[in-house]
Amino acid sequence: MSRLILYLLSLGIFSFSCKKGDVDANSDPQGYADSQVVGIWKITAVNADIAYDWDGNGIPETDLYPALSVCDKDNLYTFNPDKTGSFKKNCNSTQPGEWQIYQSSTLIIIPATAPAELQKIISMTSVEFVTTVQVVAPSGQTITLSKTWSRQ
Repeated sequence: MSRLILYLLSLGIFSFSCKKGDVDANSDPQGYADSQVVGIWKITAVNADIAYDWDGNGIPETDLYPALSVCDKDNLYTFNPDKTGSFKKNCNSTQPGEWQIYQSSTLIIIPATAPAELQKIISMTSVEFVTTVQVVAPSGQTITLSKTWSRQ
């Protein structure tokens, strides 16, 4: 009988010591990896958090994509695995450059002959991601633009 109690006690201690640690779920952003961005992407939507008359027609809007010219909608961003890329921002301008993900949350695009662009990544799937960037409108308001990028 004492042997049975010893076995049960040993089994209980062994089971308790093998219990995996608890992992608490949290809502902290987990970050994004370079490998998620590699590929060819096109900006397919641009939205503002505050309505503003972006196209000068007297009507404030938050959906800016329809107001973009055909050439501004003709964009392709190629992000290579070696962090080089080519960035076609409109009909007649493709520039080589570099890119990186900074601190797992900011996409930095560095065209060869233009200033760097920093965009915070808000969400990402295998076929689409969303970034935000703050701009100052001609009125002086700070407005957050959201850009939706679609994999090509």
